[in-house]
Amino acid sequence: MKARKISQTGTEKTLTLYTKEEIELNLPNVRVFKNFLPKEEAASVLEALERQKMLFKAKQFYIAGNLCTSTQKSIFYSNDAHADYDPVYSSSELKAVKYPPELLRCKGHVDQKVNEVLEEYTKSNDVPEYAITCGWTSDICVGNYYPNIKSHLDWHSDKLTNIGPMPTIASLTFGSTRVFRLRRSFPSNSVIYEVPLASNTLLVMLPSTQELFKHAVPSLKNSLFKTDEKVGQVRYNLTFRMQYPEFRENKVFCDRCQNRMILRRLFKGTNVGYYSWLCMSSFKGQNCPGFKFANFDKRDGKMALTSKTKGNATRWLSKSEKELFNVQ
Repeated sequence: MKARKISQTGTEKTLTLYTKEEIELNLPNVRVFKNFLPKEEAASVLEALERQKMLFKAKQFYIAGNLCTSTQKSIFYSNDAHADYDPVYSSSELKAVKYPPELLRCKGHVDQKVNEVLEEYTKSNDVPEYAITCGWTSDICVGNYYPNIKSHLDWHSDKLTNIGPMPTIASLTFGSTRVFRLRRSFPSNSVIYEVPLASNTLLVMLPSTQELFKHAVPSLKNSLFKTDEKVGQVRYNLTFRMQYPEFRENKVFCDRCQNRMILRRLFKGTNVGYYSWLCMSSFKGQNCPGFKFANFDKRDGKMALTSKTKGNATRWLSKSEKELFNVQ
């Protein structure tokens, strides 16, 4: 059967994509690889995650001043003593755990595949200079544990504060088959794409996915397509990421309260398409309006990071995206 393609805007429809051809036709910035690891290696990774599932912790965060707790639990893997997952979530409850041997071998396979995909992708796509397109090495891995069908992850785009603009994120699933959803961040009635992810499936989100799309793991009755013969409804997901080199040693701080700032994308009004730094206090239940535009231009080999004016700020919109957002 020929793969279907549907308009991404103005539909308010949900389209389930089953095959690799359908997924990559409708989501050209996504690549999917089923049965990614050799069967024995995939089984050993799942066993390792089961042994460590008590280390996964629920995350707490604020929305509109209200403290919320995630229904799924997370873990932060890294062998880098200076790795910084996210200033919003970093705490005594979410410190780096060293990779067990099974995950370290898995990471090697993921790094190799991501570099192969990036090399092919950049041959036919215009990717900005500030995006990492070669030498991609995952030095952090955020794992998510969904104990049952009710545990879920709401609509979001992954924070860019440590992985930088135009990141590549490799997501590897183990356990039960759950639906992974993606939709355009704008407009609000964009089509929702549902991708059933079976155990041992690698999904790679290439540059601009985090800028243009949101994703989620729903807790609907039909979101569990197949239980796993070993762990039942349990699903584990490992998201391999590379820290943005310029952000490792150069943090951005708020001029008002001196707290760390987080990297955001702007979608509204005349600021649409620009990157900005926002004081993380609002995510900690505090109120600080600290704001700076972001600038990723390099001068004399050093990246500016911030800009006092929008005129020097970095904008991620391509020509086609400007038409979508109706901006000049």
